[in-house]
Amino acid sequence: MAAKSYTKQYSRRELSFFCYQLSLMLKSGLTLSDGLGSMLEENPGDAVLRRIARQVEDRRTLKKALSDAGGFPQYMISMVEIGESSGKLDEVLSNLSDFYDREDRLRGRILSAIAYPALIIVMVAIVVSILVTKVMPIFSKVFNELGTQMSASAQLIMNVGQAVSQCMMVVVIFLAVIMVAILILSRTKRGMETLSGFASNFFLTRGISRKISVSRFASAFSMLMSSGYDMDSAFDLLPSIVTEHYIREKIKGVRDAIGRGVSAMEAFRDSGIFTGLYSGMVSVGFKTSNIVEVMRKIAEVYQEDTENSINGLVSLIEPVLVSVISVIIGVILVSVMLPLIGIISSIG
Repeated sequence: MAAKSYTKQYSRRELSFFCYQLSLMLKSGLTLSDGLGSMLEENPGDAVLRRIARQVEDRRTLKKALSDAGGFPQYMISMVEIGESSGKLDEVLSNLSDFYDREDRLRGRILSAIAYPALIIVMVAIVVSILVTKVMPIFSKVFNELGTQMSASAQLIMNVGQAVSQCMMVVVIFLAVIMVAILILSRTKRGMETLSGFASNFFLTRGISRKISVSRFASAFSMLMSSGYDMDSAFDLLPSIVTEHYIREKIKGVRDAIGRGVSAMEAFRDSGIFTGLYSGMVSVGFKTSNIVEVMRKIAEVYQEDTENSINGLVSLIEPVLVSVISVIIGVILVSVMLPLIGIISSIG
């Protein structure tokens, strides 16, 4: 009977810490088994870590142990296999720690960019709903008790306010459904591919998505090359590591060009993976035999550029939201004030 696998999903931050701790222990001279044992002493309740340590003690590879554990991404498992086969596991784990640290910061920035407008919309919807469902009927009741009716303009504005309230509630429900769908899809490989494909084609996120893809490609390529793989082997492995459709097509184009006898430098330049300054950096990297360092630097620069793009998108959304909210609140205030003025006039 096959051993039961644990399905705990580690966050990117936990993956970064895991790789960092294990890398430090390996660099200090500890064996893989001793390193995992030391980590288990610090986290005795971690069933996944205990299972990994046990399998490594039974002389299984770390790659096999991580794969059987079921809570680690395929990218990490593939890179660990590369590290073990090349004898550079400590270096690969250190690179993975940096990679998942960048991924964690990027994910946090993206979630913040999504949560900010969503939170504002929800708050406005709540305020509008209270005004229309609780406050406006009071004015209507007061008019009826005074034996008068609202003016046509006041009644029109009240109707508009009620319509706005209903629309806002529909928007809130729609956003809630989208957020739940994203959460469900993000937990499966196929779902992540679907989300990635949508982000790559949606006009607001297309540029950001492609920058993220290029950053991941550059990071993976530098790790493969620094682990001792030649160009052909690296391109054979990259499609299984980099999942974004956009960048995988570019990788295929580079690999096919190299197969036809085109130099790697020209293949990269003609592929369009890197543009402008970055393309020049890649050419310099090949000419000076420092392509690993260049790719690592490009990954960092694209990461920063991605964060700046997200900040720019949020900055664009903010004034739009403020304008929309101002109009909505203005309509509601007018719909409250006109009946109030009518009541005061009736009493006078």
